[in-house]
Order: sequence, then structure tokens, then C-alpha cells
Amino acid sequence: MLKPWMLFLLVALPAGAEVQKCVNAQGRISYKDTPCTASERKLPIDRDYANDLPLAPSDEAREMLSNIAREREQRMRERVKRRNEAMERYTREFEAKKARCEQYKQEYDALHRFKRRNGNRVEDYESKLVHKMREACSS
Repeated sequence: MLKPWMLFLLVALPAGAEVQKCVNAQGRISYKDTPCTASERKLPIDRDYANDLPLAPSDEAREMLSNIAREREQRMRERVKRRNEAMERYTREFEAKKARCEQYKQEYDALHRFKRRNGNRVEDYESKLVHKMREACSS
């Protein structure tokens, strides 16, 4: 026996979603799961044609996609190469700066040892050396 609330469920549940093929005033075709609007007209869907459409991309499309992937990979390799070259250049510059810093530190230590032994005043040379050392040893 059908109860009234069961009847309500049958009426309230939508039937399967149906695809609508609509064309607008400019002739553009769109597929929707809602009815066509007033400015559009409904066209019949050729189900045989839709079933015959290829699901796999054509050979030309496959070749185009592989070319795009190859070009992208080449650009990525070039980008990595440039990044590695920049890192190598930075490392060389850093090592050279570090070596200059060590050289100036040794020169400064030698200057202080000379000053202590001889009591000579070499402030002008010392200030230039300190300036070079700050420049070379700063991060």
C-alpha cells in the first residue's frame, strides 16, 4: 500500500539529469543540465554522433602535447643550469671575499705586532686597513 509520504518522495525526487543542447542568437552551442533560457532554442542531440567521438587524442594532438612537454623540459633544464651557474659564481665570489678577509686580518695582526715591538705610530695605514677589512669581512 502506498502511503502519502511515499508519494511525496516520488514526486520530490528528480528523475535523471538530462543534457540540453542550446543555441543562442550568435549561433554558439552550449550543453547544459538545465533547460534552455528564453533567448536560446533547444536543439536535438545527435546521440549516434556523440557515441562515435574519439575518446583518445589524435596523433597530431599527441605529437603537439609531446612537443610542448619537451619544450617545457628544455626550459626547466636551462633554468636549472642558470641557477647552478649563479650558485657557482656566488660561491667563488664568497670564497674570494673570505680569502681577502683572512688576508686583511693577518695583515692587521702583523701590524699590531709591529706596533707593540717598535712603538711606531702607523695610524694612517691602520685606518685604511681597518676600512678594507670591514669592507671585505662584512656579510
